[in-house]
Order: sequence, then structure tokens, then C-alpha cells
Amino acid sequence: MVGEYFEEDAISPYQSRYKLKLFVFIVFVGIILLLVYTSFSGNFPLTGKAIVENITVDRIKFNADLTIPHLKLDNKIESLRIKGSSNSFFYVGDQKFNLEDLENNYIVLIDYDGKIYFDKANIFEFSGKVNKTIINGIPITSKSGKDTKVYFDGNFSYDLLEINGDVPIRRLSYVTSGKINLNKGKNIFDIDNEEVIIDSFIGDLELNRRKFNMDGYVKGLNVVGDSAISIGMN
Repeated sequence: MVGEYFEEDAISPYQSRYKLKLFVFIVFVGIILLLVYTSFSGNFPLTGKAIVENITVDRIKFNADLTIPHLKLDNKIESLRIKGSSNSFFYVGDQKFNLEDLENNYIVLIDYDGKIYFDKANIFEFSGKVNKTIINGIPITSKSGKDTKVYFDGNFSYDLLEINGDVPIRRLSYVTSGKINLNKGKNIFDIDNEEVIIDSFIGDLELNRRKFNMDGYVKGLNVVGDSAISIGMN
């Protein structure tokens, strides 16, 4: 009877300790293998880089309210919204729209690809192609179904200009005043008539009530003046 008890019902304490040690060893080896795999595969960001729009890049989160510069853009823009008045005509393909009939026109452009040159009050140059156009709430479609050429034949005095969709600015340097916010409020700087140099900005732009808001990411920032700020990514 005693022999039968040990053979069928008893659990050896040594066997239990062996199983526990084996389980801990397997878990430890699994963690080591996972760390080695993720370090070499690059599927997990273990290097401390910032992830922006699902692309791993070295950039600084950047938001600023500054005075409006003279700026010329020539690239693809996801969406562009313009409010203001003009004595000019706005052309969409072979259609012509007289903008002087209304004191405040509202133009929306989707998937715009072209040039836009502006200062603090006017859009001087505007020409390119667009996928979809809405003028004062009325959609304008192309008969061919392809991208349509759009342009102003004169200056447009704007009250609001929104340029959205990862707009790139390689370098912007000008004397300005306002506020700069880095890393979501961790660093805030007041700028007073100082030269600001912004390197490799990508993000959204909004020009409203004589203010220039930049919201996105930069690779470098220098302020030449009393603030004496110099920040960059290697």
C-alpha cells in the first residue's frame, strides 16, 4: 500500500521545484529573444526617436504664433482655405468667377499642387492644379474628371488663409515677434523683434488676424537676439 501511494498520488517537492525553475528559465529566454529581435528588426522604436504620422524621424514638436513673413510655397497641399476679397477673377479650368461681387469670398481647394506667394495682407501669386474646388459653398467640378488648373489674375486680399497637410518649409528666416512653444509646452519662449531661423518645418499653417501660426515639427530652431536660443537634432 505504501508503494502504491508514492507511485500514483504523491508529488515530489524536488519535481515541483524543477518545473518552476524550468518555467522561469523559459520566460527569461523568451524576453531576451524578444529584445534581440526588436532591436534588429526596427519594428519597435527603442531608440528614442519621435514618431510623426507613422514615420520615424528626428524632429521637435513645434507650435508658434508669430508675425506673418513673406513666404513662397511650391508643393502639394492637402487642403487650402481662403477668405477675403479681391477685384480680380478666379479661374477654374475654362470657368471664370468674378470675386468683386462679394466682400468676403470663401474658397476651398482640395489636393492643390502649385504655387502660393503671400505676405501679411495679400496673396500675390497663386497658380496650380487642384482635385476639388468649392467657391462660396458651390462645388466646381471638371468636365474631364481630371485635376483642374486654377489661378488668380490679380492680388487677393485675405482675412484667413489655412494651409493643411504636412506642408514642408525647408528654411524660414526673418525678424519677428510672438511666442514659440516646443515639446507640447515644456519650453515656451517670448520673441520680441528678433531673427528667428526655422529649419525643416513640416505641419500646418494658419494666417488669421495678422498672426502666423505654425503647428508641426522642426529639425532646428535658432533665435538671434536677446533670447539667444539654439536648438537642433543631430
